[in-house]
This record gives sequence, structure tokens and C-alpha cells, in this order.
Amino acid sequence: MSEPFLSIGLIARDKFSGAPTALAAVLADLPPNSEVVVFDAGYPAELAARLRELGGDRLRWQATQRHANTNLVWNQFVATTRSKHLMCVENDVELRPGASAELMSMLASGYCDVAVPVVHEDEVGNPHFDPAPTGVRRIVTQLERHCFALSRATALRLGGLDEQMWCRTDLDLGLTLQLHGLAVGVTPNAAAVFRRHQDPAVDRDFYDHRWDLARVAAANERVRAKWRIEPAGEACRMRALLEDNPGVAV
Repeated sequence: MSEPFLSIGLIARDKFSGAPTALAAVLADLPPNSEVVVFDAGYPAELAARLRELGGDRLRWQATQRHANTNLVWNQFVATTRSKHLMCVENDVELRPGASAELMSMLASGYCDVAVPVVHEDEVGNPHFDPAPTGVRRIVTQLERHCFALSRATALRLGGLDEQMWCRTDLDLGLTLQLHGLAVGVTPNAAAVFRRHQDPAVDRDFYDHRWDLARVAAANERVRAKWRIEPAGEACRMRALLEDNPGVAV
């Protein structure tokens, strides 16, 4: 049997409640000979059953640690799939129609090593990630972990992501890609919508675990020590720092 064309990993970052919407959008946009792998970081039983029913035979269910961090899950994803291409879609993200095909086209053309969509927040037209200049396909020096795609060969070149990085994962991944000489491309022809809302009845334990202040402080310290930068301030300051230091090295 030939290897699948694309595996999409549906990865929980800090909540579970939006997963049915995320999975339905992924399945609607899934290319032929492709699969979705749902990583179970502690889905409530009723929600897990709903996801399995939605996915049918196009879904593979994969156990992982309870409240596992996204880098650990990504490493597990790479190790347990054999597809030609891999895509991360976090489970609070809704792919817009045509996004998967556009990202695959960017990779196939050799334009970039890692392809990412424009990310909107809660509704299309409310930018969450769309670095300047907007409206055109371009190479950028940063990305959002919400959604990204790359070939298996690029994933192996990138190597394992830092499993101690509970937050600052966008910054850490962007700098790691730069260190390996891997180009990130973004296109307005692929879009995704990030849903910030959480359902406390479903998500509270996971969300509290993910944003525990001691764990966040430890991740900030790890970024500071690893990349020799000061990870203070808002996310926009982090992205500005990344733009200003394209040659940063460990």
C-alpha cells in the first residue's frame, strides 16, 4: 500500500471544546489518500465519541499524555506517521475551504519549506496572524503554531521540537526554523480561523494546566537561556524581536 499523501494532526493546545468544528473543517478540506490523526490528550468521553463518529475511517485515534504540550504531540505525530506531507492543525482552528490544497501547492512549488495560512480570530476579516506586506504570498521569519504544513523530509531535517517549551512555542519554532535554514511562506489564498473562546465546563482543567504561572515562567526562562534573548512583553514584541534578529543562534 502506498504511503498517504498527507497526514493532518489535530492537536489540542489548551482546550477541547472546539474540536468538532475543527475536525469537520479538516475533513471537508482533506485531499484524497490522506488521513487525520486526533491526539487524545484527555477528551471527555462524550466529546471523544462525537469526534470518532465525525471522522469515520478517515480518522486515526492516537493516545498521548493527558494535557500533553503541543511540541510533545508534534514529535509523536512525526514518529507515528509515514505520509509524504504533515500538517499541524490545533483543535481550536477552523480551516477555510481550499486551505490544505493551497498549502500543499506552496510546498510542491518549492516556494518555501513550511507553509502557513493567514489566521483570522473568531471571524474572517479580523486578523490574528497576517504579517506585512499583506495580500500577497511572501516569505516571513515567524509563524503561528495554529496551523503549519511541511514535507516529511523537512520535518526530519527540523528534528524534534523542544518538549519542555509549554509556551513561547511560536517563537521557539520560528527561531529553530531559522537555525536550520528553513523558509516559512504565508499566502492569502489559504485561511484559517482561530477560536479563542473556551467552554469552562469542558476546558477549565486543561486551560489552567496550560497557563499555570509557574509553568509559563519556566518556559520564559527556557527561551531566555536557549536563545539568549529576554522573553518579556507582549506577543507582538516577540515577533518584532524575531524579525530584528534573523541570524540569531544558540
